[in-house]
Amino acid sequence: MLSAAEYQAFKVIEDCLQSSRRDYRVFAQTSLGEILASPDENAFRSINSKRVDILIVDHSGWPVLAVEYQGGAHYQGTAAIRDAVKKEALNKAGIGYAEVFASDNAEEIRLLISTRLGWISDPASARVASRA
Repeated sequence: MLSAAEYQAFKVIEDCLQSSRRDYRVFAQTSLGEILASPDENAFRSINSKRVDILIVDHSGWPVLAVEYQGGAHYQGTAAIRDAVKKEALNKAGIGYAEVFASDNAEEIRLLISTRLGWISDPASARVASRA
């Protein structure tokens, strides 16, 4: 399940993907054990129980971008360490990683996703063009 704020970000990302017409899909609360593997049993155990808030897959079903929602109380306890482990595992697997913050508006989220997926090469010019 997603929190209300995470779900709002999910809907913005879903809309961004649909409007791109690239046949990408978005999933919520995906277990890293379902998308990552490791021959090292200890390494696999360290990621198997972790989840990403939002996962984007391409038209072939391959994971291309994991999105973590960083709400106001996100970095309590060991959350920063868990996120670092996720980020490193995703990086090693060639899957992108992005963070959406509670302060991000819909336009900023769309720009982040489009940039991280390589659909926009210069986010500064895209930001200016979207205001015109």
